[in-house]
Amino acid sequence: MTDQHFRLPQGGRVDRGTVLRFTVDGRELTGHPGDTVASAMLANGIIEVAPSLYRGRPRGIVAAGVEEPNALLQIDGPCSEGMLPATTVELYDGLGATTLSGMGRLDPAPDSAVYDKKYVHTDVLVVGYSSTTSPSRAVHCSPARRVTCGGSPTYGRRSTQLPRSSSCNAPRRSGRTTTTMCWPSSVAPTTWERLRTASPASGCGTSGPAR
Repeated sequence: MTDQHFRLPQGGRVDRGTVLRFTVDGRELTGHPGDTVASAMLANGIIEVAPSLYRGRPRGIVAAGVEEPNALLQIDGPCSEGMLPATTVELYDGLGATTLSGMGRLDPAPDSAVYDKKYVHTDVLVVGYSSTTSPSRAVHCSPARRVTCGGSPTYGRRSTQLPRSSSCNAPRRSGRTTTTMCWPSSVAPTTWERLRTASPASGCGTSGPAR
């Protein structure tokens, strides 16, 4: 067990009168109430965490909050939790953790904890796709309100459009910053009303500048 030689003799929001014992990568360390795992590691003189994922280069603690990119932990327990920044994990007695190189693991055990927030939003939404629909004809939606059928949004390159049988009377254009997109006539107009930006008569929507 190491001593906290790098701990300041006073100051901060830690209770130096109480000692907490914890382990990181099987190494026994001590800290105090008010510490994060990162601050306790630094107090014990540990400045290096898990190496980089691909090249195995040494990495250290470089931040003091959620922006910490290197000191990622897998916390042991009944339901192990991974990819937690050591700068945000409050130290408690008996804590056990393993440093990660940017890839954690999901614990298959059921999590009985109660949380005040749930992250149930959609990152990528595909509309109108089925086992009989070609992936290239799927509809891709993104926060930038880019919608396309029969191809991908243009990011500085020419895009692939649907055949002329689709409901699109306006000329198709593709360029560095603008793409005209069309959708099949079999889709109800109301389905696209919220997505398209052109007039209902045109049957086409134009994306904004590609960034």
